[in-house]
Amino acid sequence: LYSTAASAVVGGDYVTSSHPIFRSTVGVESYDDGDSEGVFCAGSVISKHHVLTAAHCLDAGKKNTVVIFSERLRSPEAQTFRSSRVFSHPKFDRFRVETLDFDVGIVRFEEALPSGYSVIGIPDLGHYEGLDLRAPVTFFVAGYGGVSKEDSTLRLKQAPLALSRIELPRGEISFFQKATGAICDGDS
Repeated sequence: LYSTAASAVVGGDYVTSSHPIFRSTVGVESYDDGDSEGVFCAGSVISKHHVLTAAHCLDAGKKNTVVIFSERLRSPEAQTFRSSRVFSHPKFDRFRVETLDFDVGIVRFEEALPSGYSVIGIPDLGHYEGLDLRAPVTFFVAGYGGVSKEDSTLRLKQAPLALSRIELPRGEISFFQKATGAICDGDS
């Protein structure tokens, strides 16, 4: 998700520090020195020193990447850790981002997780095998944005997502929205 309100996560509900989603969701910003705005995305804490995010957020030609621990991305209380290393899937092609193939990235940081944060639980792929999607299945997604297009705050939010099918090609999980209303007005 980009830093402008016009392309942020829209809809859903704000998440506070007492919510379980808060504990493993962070902001990721890539920027060049002197930039007034960088590229913002959400990420999930997958180990004590790693965040999973989209590769297009990391492979945007920017020199610096930071992980932001806060319910508000622009908060003075936010803890910001500079990345020590950034990884994008070797088959990700930033010039073909419209396909979203292999759009997976990892940010490494050296500091200890701030108080209140923990590693997200990642289910085994077998957990999804045989899942009956004839009835609506609802998952929750998290990201930063406002509750409307006019709301320019970049706060942590969650929104329900009804799914119509799950594909397990090449060991990947792909989710497709069933509803026509978008929860994300950006690219994430």
